[in-house]
Amino acid sequence: PAPESGLAEIIVTATKRASNLQNVPVAVTAITSDALKAQRINEFGDLTRAAASLTLTESTASPNNAIVLRGVGTYAFSIGVEPSVAVIVDDVPVVQQAQAFDNMSDVSRIEVLRGPASVLFGTGTVGGIINSIRKAPSREASFEALTGWGTRGEYRAGVGGTGAVGEIGAFRIDASATGGNGYVD
Repeated sequence: PAPESGLAEIIVTATKRASNLQNVPVAVTAITSDALKAQRINEFGDLTRAAASLTLTESTASPNNAIVLRGVGTYAFSIGVEPSVAVIVDDVPVVQQAQAFDNMSDVSRIEVLRGPASVLFGTGTVGGIINSIRKAPSREASFEALTGWGTRGEYRAGVGGTGAVGEIGAFRIDASATGGNGYVD
């Protein structure tokens, strides 16, 4: 028999409740871990290929990185300025946008919420929110690794794994490293 075709149900937490994407009154782009792998989104800067109206500007000094949604973003040369687009990792707002550019390993899904956001996520932003949800622990053992290399000795590596602990517990561990030679020793 031919497999059934049609739209898969997409569950998002854009309103702090698990809801079907079709029932959420917010402009959301939801990207699953399978879609991240299929589109080769290995680092934060690659999200621009999957989320319309998302622009990222990476600078040589990490505090000068900027995330812009629908043309709204913050270009500031101070780490004390609250950005117009917030980055949330597992329900915790990232203090500095530069931290968002570090690691994309162990991600379950990413939700890009466009437009003004209420304080549901612990921050009120005018541009939007990039919500990153990490994978949950599982009793079924698995392991994955993510690596990348660039110019001037730049490297990025991440490993993650999950498995059972005793009869009723489970663990998940994630580690990553980045580095490079850069311009200055």
